[in-house]
Amino acid sequence: MATKTLHRIINGQNDVAAVLSNSSLCRLMSIGSNWQRLRVALRLRVTDSGANVQGSPVFVVGVCAGTSQPYNNGAGNTQHFFGCYENGTTWTRTAAAGGVPANYATTTNGGVSLRRVGTITGSAGGPLHYTCRLMTETRCLYFVDILKAGGSWSMLQHCKGHPADAYDCTYEDFIDKAVLDTFTFQNHGSYSWRSASYTPNEAANGYFDAVNVSWDRSNPKIEISDLAVVRFA
Repeated sequence: MATKTLHRIINGQNDVAAVLSNSSLCRLMSIGSNWQRLRVALRLRVTDSGANVQGSPVFVVGVCAGTSQPYNNGAGNTQHFFGCYENGTTWTRTAAAGGVPANYATTTNGGVSLRRVGTITGSAGGPLHYTCRLMTETRCLYFVDILKAGGSWSMLQHCKGHPADAYDCTYEDFIDKAVLDTFTFQNHGSYSWRSASYTPNEAANGYFDAVNVSWDRSNPKIEISDLAVVRFA
């Protein structure tokens, strides 16, 4: 299914979001594939389905080779993908309470690194964050850093780890934090670099020159207000 755009008014401001509804978003990067470390930076929210998301939902954020065969919810062949996968079997919904919107906790020990070539998918240990929280009424930051490192690539995740506040991350927050190597931000966390324990073979399977985000559910939807690619090396 194609990813559509949606216009909303959030906190009195226009918001035009890419809506993932059992769909994949893929765009070529202006920097091509000649990079050593980059960040895929998102500002996003999730709609409220009113229930837990069960059955091992698939949300991936990363890079792929070209745009014709991205990671597309495991449907058909993927030329070459590498990135972050929230690997929880259930996303647990917490109802709105005390001024905090409803939110989803993806999992404990989630955010593993994942590669896909053709129909073969493999994953390895992730940043082992306590939980990642996706909010229903407020937008939060979700960044994935990828490092090409000799015989073993690495992945680093930054996300909201606690729903304690109802703060809506602004575009200014997004731009300010996306370009920083390390940063702190309220109720968000940056987790440890973790080796992927394998090396994607770009020469054999395709060079990573595009950004790719995919979500395999139509309810809830994931709305991406902003996406940026930051090259650090």
